[in-house]
Amino acid sequence: MAILNDSRLAGAIPGENELSQNWEIITPTPGKKVYPGVMISMVFDGVSLPFALKFISDVSGLKIARKSGVNGKITIYTNNIPWDQSLEMVLEQNGLHFEIGGDTIYIRPENGASNVEGTGFHKNSLWIRVNDTNIFSVLEYIKKRANVEFIIDDNVSGKITVHLKNLSWERALAVVLESSKLDGLVKKLNLTQRHKVAKVTT
Repeated sequence: MAILNDSRLAGAIPGENELSQNWEIITPTPGKKVYPGVMISMVFDGVSLPFALKFISDVSGLKIARKSGVNGKITIYTNNIPWDQSLEMVLEQNGLHFEIGGDTIYIRPENGASNVEGTGFHKNSLWIRVNDTNIFSVLEYIKKRANVEFIIDDNVSGKITVHLKNLSWERALAVVLESSKLDGLVKKLNLTQRHKVAKVTT
């Protein structure tokens, strides 16, 4: 992410003619309440990039300009995270980045890449960024995405802050259990937790 100051605007922000020809503009919904600087939550499963950007435009109150042809699919779980960090994850999933100039967020391919269709990360990888979130909710999300049967002990409780990018469900589960001090053990497609916190069968 970059927030552009006056000295950088001229070279980084497209001119009016270029915007009209090569960029698509997403604008906040008129009259919709704006939540600048607040924490937001998103649970998206294969939604289109424009859909996710429209949600963030409404929350931030900023217009979003994306280069024509920039597309992608979003599968992500965030909770209690600033909207700009959520936007970073949405874009990272498709090899994109953003800059802010004035009242507009500009979306571009990362490092000037010519491929504007997104990088196509594996559809089964997990992208999770949560802050002070119920551990049970995180385990339930992994369970749903992994399409395996979790049995979670009733004594599982507490909150977790974790940032996971492009991980398999096995690795994501191992990190969550370790971060939660639940001492999990993952082997291939089976998981056994020594204190019966969770058991997975496939």
